[in-house]
Amino acid sequence: MEKPDYFLSKHAKERAQERLIRKSDIEEALCKPTKLLYNEKDKLIFKKIYGNIENRLLIIVTERSGQKLKIITIIDTTNIKKYL
Repeated sequence: MEKPDYFLSKHAKERAQERLIRKSDIEEALCKPTKLLYNEKDKLIFKKIYGNIENRLLIIVTERSGQKLKIITIIDTTNIKKYL
């Protein structure tokens, strides 16, 4: 999958900084998601297993904003079975 044109909301930027999530991790999840979901509110939810030592799940909730994806929030969890 080609990297989509995207931007982060203020909330998503804050969550990424708090959780030490790198831009490269976000882009990897957008380009090569482990799972991609659409919900009833026209949100795209990208889920990506990542991590070198301990597997983690990155969940990125987005919505369309014109021709770009707006990243609304970013969630990082070790509870992979529950959310994948």
